[in-house]
Amino acid sequence: MKNLRMPRRVHWALLILLALSQSTPSAGRQGRGSTSNDRRGEASSSDESSSRVERLAKMVAGNWTVRVTSEPTSEKPKHRNETGTSRIHYGPGKLSLIEDYRTEGDSGPRQALGVFWWDAAAQGYRSMFCDNLDPDGCSLYDGVGKWEGSDLVFHFVFRDMDKQVQMREVLTRTSANSFTARFYTKEKSGEELLRTVEHTRSELP
Repeated sequence: MKNLRMPRRVHWALLILLALSQSTPSAGRQGRGSTSNDRRGEASSSDESSSRVERLAKMVAGNWTVRVTSEPTSEKPKHRNETGTSRIHYGPGKLSLIEDYRTEGDSGPRQALGVFWWDAAAQGYRSMFCDNLDPDGCSLYDGVGKWEGSDLVFHFVFRDMDKQVQMREVLTRTSANSFTARFYTKEKSGEELLRTVEHTRSELP
């Protein structure tokens, strides 16, 4: 879904992947002094995360062919196109979604691993990506995604050449077997479309 390389880096982002891979049922994490209220609270939080991730999965989980169109910019004045595949599936305990993203085209080959999960404290979806185009390996996106009607909308900020740049990503279901991710940048002159990623369901294993 994410097709944007973020300048803001966090070297510890892989720890999130490790934590997700080692996650266990909440009962197994209870300390000796845990109370029944603690257990009920953890169960409630886990149920909320599971239901929120399930709602997102209904839109994006599956095997997809992707077509990427990048709009012209002052640095790159021509449209750029890429094609490839995306596989999005549940993580451990169905508390996250994991994406395997691969494309080739005008911008060169790209391979990325994405993770999406529900942040109860922020009441929104968090995301991170490990990417062959990311010199630091992985980036945690600074912002959350929330539902606006049937669209999932992410708002985030990053620094580019000592300048803060505001971004918006909109995920829209376009049919029972397709969805689109659109990335916008907010400038003083207004909001401009940066990139469109079209996903069409495929029969790949």
